[in-house]
Amino acid sequence: MIRATTTLLLVSALALLGTSSAQVPAAVSTCVIATPQMPLKEGKPYTVIFTGCQGTGNIELRSGSETNLEYGKRPACKGIDFASGSCTFIPNKSGQFSFSAIDASQQETFTGWFNVEKDKSKDKGKEKEKDKKNGSEDKKSKNQETKSTKPANAKAEAARQVEAQKRALYDLAAFGL
Repeated sequence: MIRATTTLLLVSALALLGTSSAQVPAAVSTCVIATPQMPLKEGKPYTVIFTGCQGTGNIELRSGSETNLEYGKRPACKGIDFASGSCTFIPNKSGQFSFSAIDASQQETFTGWFNVEKDKSKDKGKEKEKDKKNGSEDKKSKNQETKSTKPANAKAEAARQVEAQKRALYDLAAFGL
C-alpha cells in the first residue's frame, strides 16, 4: 500500500512538473495529511499527522464515492491550529474513509482511503461472558484463547503508526510535494 501511495504521489508530482507555468495556480498548497497505513479501530484514539498546513481549521472525515465524497456528521478534528502538526481522532463508525482539510490557502487537501474496523476484542469479551454463564469453558481452551487474543500494547501500536506516518510525510517531502 505504501508503494502504491508513493507511486501515485510520484505520478502526481511528474504531472505537475509537466504542466506549463500558465496553468499553475499562484498559491499552491503544501498541506499534506498522512494517510493511516493500518486499519483504525472503532473507539481507539488515532493521531492524525499533517505538515505544511497553515492557519486554523478542521480535519474532516469523508466517505462515499470518489466523485461524490460526503462529510461526516462531525469533523475528525475541530478548530485545530495546523502549526501543531497533529490532532487526535477517535473513530465511532466502521467503513472506508478519507481525511480532508482546507487550510489558509483555501485549497482542499485529501488523504488516500483508509479503513476503520470494529473492535473485535469487545465482541470476544461478550462471548467469554456467555460461555462462563453456560459453564462450557474449560481450562485448556481458556488458556489457548488467552494466549492467542492478548491485546497488543496500545501505546506501542500508536507509536508505530506515528512513525509510519512520519516516514510517509518524509517521502512526500523528498519528492518536493
